Formats: sequence, structure tokens, C-alpha cells
Amino acid sequence: MSDEPPAPLPRHFKGKRPRFFDDPAADVLLKILLELAQEHWVTRARLQRLEAALARHGGPDAAAIEAAEPDPAAAAAERDRYIERLFAVLERDG
Repeated sequence: MSDEPPAPLPRHFKGKRPRFFDDPAADVLLKILLELAQEHWVTRARLQRLEAALARHGGPDAAAIEAAEPDPAAAAAERDRYIERLFAVLERDG
């Protein structure tokens, strides 16, 4: 085995984007759905790690977590970033 790091993958690919449906709008919806699924899985994985860490270190219980209220401005900013990531496909493929 080599000690050299692997070569970086290209950020842009040559050729046309793959099409799965006759209607381009259906392809856009599929891309949005896949982006949403990815975001959801990352959130679930982080939540599992957080819950495990809290349990190991005697953190707040489920009731305390459910009762906690995030900062409204921070929550709104995070929501806006999430929506922007989710619908970025419309700008890329528009």
C-alpha cells in the first residue's frame, strides 16, 4: 500500500447529466427527493451519535430535549440554509 493520499475526484463531469424520465421535471423531482433523503439520513445518523453521547455522559433525558426551544433566529437561518441546499438542483439544472 502506498502512503500517498488518493487522487481527488473531479468536481465536474464531462457529458450530459443522466436522465431517468421523459419529463425533465420528473428528473428534477427525483433529484430533490434524493437530496432530501440524504439530508434525512445525515440527520438521523447525527441524532443517533448525539443520543449515545448523552446517555454515556449523563446528559439530559428525552423529556428535557423535547421541551427545549431553539433560538428562533438561529432556527430560521438553519431552515433557510436547508431549503437552499435542498432546492439547489433547480439552479444547477435550471
